Amino acid sequence: MKALIEIAGRNFKKEVENLFVSPILAKSVLELLPDLAENEIKLHELFKAQFSRIDNIGRVDFVKAIRDEILPFKFGTKIPCTIIVLDEVQVFIGNDVHLSENIQYLAEDLCSQFDGKFMLIGTGQNALRDTPILQRLMARFRIPISLQDTDVQTVIRKTVLDKKPTAIAPLNSKLDLQVKFHAIWKGRYLVT
Repeated sequence: MKALIEIAGRNFKKEVENLFVSPILAKSVLELLPDLAENEIKLHELFKAQFSRIDNIGRVDFVKAIRDEILPFKFGTKIPCTIIVLDEVQVFIGNDVHLSENIQYLAEDLCSQFDGKFMLIGTGQNALRDTPILQRLMARFRIPISLQDTDVQTVIRKTVLDKKPTAIAPLNSKLDLQVKFHAIWKGRYLVT
């Protein structure tokens, strides 16, 4: 099938990605399996029935997709240190206890099934402890960091650097350079 699609001057991957509408893919399939459907339209209907679109996946399928599809594709059997950031998870959960539990179980699944090499970070406008429904997540997010708009430099310099004392001097100098560069760039931008 791949050869037939490429002989027709098409990219196999793009045609497969357009499975439901690709006429060249349908023609290729019917050339190889003429009894599969009466015509291209019927074959596309068969594809749609066989390979239905999924709008939502559950925790189990999400973890399975990472373990069985994504990681092997790029890393083989090695599990890299990975961070998954759930931005505005607090807004997503809202007051839904079920969603809160799903996030809690997802954090457990990621930590337990990937040899502790996955870290889940959830962000929100308020601290977890400030919202009653999110307080149950406190045990799953082991390093709670409450930030205010002015706390970014403090958190980077103190919280992060406290983890490895030998990194303080090199990181401080890089942070200082970044702050100086940003000030110079901002000054240049304002001048022009």
